[in-house]
Amino acid sequence: MINALKPLFFFLFIPIFFSEAQKIEVISSSISSDSSFYDICKIADNEFWIAGEHGILKSIDSTANVKSIQYVNQGKSIYKMLRLGNYVYLAADNGTIYKFNATNHQLEKAFTSNKYKNHCFYDLILSENGKLIACGGKSKIIKSKLTLPSGFIIEIDTSLSIKTKVLWKNKFNFVWSLAQNDTHIYASAFNGRCSKILIGNKNKFRMKKKYKFKALIPKIYLQGDTLWICGSNDMNICRNGFIGNIFNDTSSIKTIFDVGCVWNMFFSNQSIVAFTNNGNILSFNYNDWVPYDANLHRPIYATKQLNSNSILMVGNGKTVVLLKNPILP
Repeated sequence: MINALKPLFFFLFIPIFFSEAQKIEVISSSISSDSSFYDICKIADNEFWIAGEHGILKSIDSTANVKSIQYVNQGKSIYKMLRLGNYVYLAADNGTIYKFNATNHQLEKAFTSNKYKNHCFYDLILSENGKLIACGGKSKIIKSKLTLPSGFIIEIDTSLSIKTKVLWKNKFNFVWSLAQNDTHIYASAFNGRCSKILIGNKNKFRMKKKYKFKALIPKIYLQGDTLWICGSNDMNICRNGFIGNIFNDTSSIKTIFDVGCVWNMFFSNQSIVAFTNNGNILSFNYNDWVPYDANLHRPIYATKQLNSNSILMVGNGKTVVLLKNPILP
């Protein structure tokens, strides 16, 4: 269970301000909307990887120099990356997980399974027993096509042996996101109308529905003991977004109108910034989420602190942009 969760108003006196000193610097973008970057992974102090649709994989340093990482690209979209020691694991389409050596950028192994050939691995975490836990569902769901989601949560050895263990499955739900603390694993599953927050005890790992929201929740976060959720009020991801948290089993949800789905959140100390489908950046200021129009007009899917004065943002249309000089505590 979630222990003493911090309420939303905890951030009332720690706002983030956007000023004229801040600047949006576009590193990469395309007028085409069929290619997106979905995730960012920190590889070293001066290196980050960005990955996305059609197997795109690039390296970027703290001064925003971008290089392509060469590997046998079969065009499988990459949705999530996880750095473990000297290796980087990439969760991808068609039941594939790649294992790269982070030092020499070489692909060492690719896990594929006929059982999941029509599915994608959408999120990836490492459990305390040293196993990878992956979630996802049918690939057609990501491409906005109608089909049974056939969602799952499975356990895979870090050696990427062919053997897997099913921890949870439901043919009517797609599992979007995973999070964990010392005692529990959390997951967000969506059935086309409602999202369920599943919670499983790490000792027994029996995932059970704990919370239900009439919304799409593509991302969940644990900050301390606080569970944060974000997304959109319905399947219309271009309309209204929402952000919320759960405090003592009571949810606090805020709808943000006309910004589209909130795809991800950036946490810095005790402050939060969120990024939306319509390219807005939301900052929490005096008990309200204030939109800042970055003039991007496209979804931002992932963010990371690139250096001391820049936030790296990636998204739709091969978008790579820097938010320079953000005022973060």
